[in-house]
Amino acid sequence: MAELRKLKSMSPMSAEATVVRNYLDWLLSVPWQNRTKIKRDIKGAEKVLNADHFGLEKVKERILEYLAVQQRNEEDEGSDLVPGRGHRG
Repeated sequence: MAELRKLKSMSPMSAEATVVRNYLDWLLSVPWQNRTKIKRDIKGAEKVLNADHFGLEKVKERILEYLAVQQRNEEDEGSDLVPGRGHRG
């Protein structure tokens, strides 16, 4: 991993080393083996997005489009979302 090599070459007291260390800690704490079913409730997602995220209209629209495609393909085999990877499993 490039970040680990970068960390090894840095001074441990540098600000950038702290950022890299925090990133690596976060990366290792992600529950990679846990799988979560995708919720395809478009109206519910839109309510949450509008309540919790002011602005970002294009981003919110893209998320809703993604959910609509997932809902349309629901009859296909179930898809799971693996944190950080976002692929069908």
